[in-house]
Amino acid sequence: MGLELVNEYISHVTNNPDLHCKWVKLSVKRHLLDLKRSDIIFDKEEAAKSIKFIKLLRHTKGKGFKGKRFNLLPFQAFIVASICGWKNLDGFRRFRTAYNKISRKNAKTELGAALSLYLWWSDRDGAPEIHVAATKREQAAIGFDAIRVMATYLAKESKKFRNAVVISQSEYKKKIYLKGGGFIQTLGRDSKNEDGFFPSVGFIDEYHAHPTNQMIDILETGFGLREQPLTLIITTAGVNRHYPCAKFEVNVCQKVLEGVLVDDTLFCIMFDIDEGDEWDDEKNWGKANPLAVTIPAMLKTLKIQADKAAKYGAEKLNSFLTKNLNVWTNSHSAWFPIEKWNKNFEKVDLEKLKGRRCFGGL
Repeated sequence: MGLELVNEYISHVTNNPDLHCKWVKLSVKRHLLDLKRSDIIFDKEEAAKSIKFIKLLRHTKGKGFKGKRFNLLPFQAFIVASICGWKNLDGFRRFRTAYNKISRKNAKTELGAALSLYLWWSDRDGAPEIHVAATKREQAAIGFDAIRVMATYLAKESKKFRNAVVISQSEYKKKIYLKGGGFIQTLGRDSKNEDGFFPSVGFIDEYHAHPTNQMIDILETGFGLREQPLTLIITTAGVNRHYPCAKFEVNVCQKVLEGVLVDDTLFCIMFDIDEGDEWDDEKNWGKANPLAVTIPAMLKTLKIQADKAAKYGAEKLNSFLTKNLNVWTNSHSAWFPIEKWNKNFEKVDLEKLKGRRCFGGL
């Protein structure tokens, strides 16, 4: 199965709107509307090819998953097919940036690693460079190690792949080479190899933790004459609305999906609970956890975390909201529902306050 998975997801989102958040529904709607356009094309063959490749890979971690085939779920197939299948009329990929906001424990890093490996392999004639970027190389190593393990599994099973690559297993030299030119490596703000490189894909894991756009700027200014480069972002929500990730999501991604802003080079999908959803209502969790709610053990973990959030105070609640439900907050240790805060934006009648006790806060 390839495109069948994509069509299954589109059908499920369309026919079950209450089970999916606003941004997922708008992402699917955008896809369907774009299919009617004549200035861009959806290459079904390329989309199916990308799904087929990733299904040859194996998971790198997780009880019950490690070492098993990467059997894409419909939502994952939709993301892969969208990024790889949409093209401009010149035959090159349409999207230059892909923003994917997925909650913790939904295999987001695994998906990013698999996509990066496919793009590297499919573009191998152009000496592709994949840079797994983070604020520190230690963080970037998480995504790179997932790619390396997948590549190691594939090299054991595919003679063609094995004869074309060299995989360093050193913890100090995190690099995978194509014998004909090209490589995959980590890139951090603390790296010494930020200049003099020619990336084809920049894989940004946990963008929410980046205090500045320094790493993305380094990557994108290095794209140069690449004809179909990609900034691949996979992240959860974070605890600082002033960081670039939150601003990019609100000011660009949301507006593109709402049709307020037009950017044909941007793919975006955000798995959130909707504004007004009760965070402790289990039926809402699937909106932000498209994988976790399908697995009994993971659903059990979500229930335990939700119970702790209800009992242990603001810090636990904040963590559950941010990492498990993809809700942006402004602090690690406190949270107040933004919709309740916004309801207080009205003119105060000072006459009604005369004679009442006054409290001040800073």
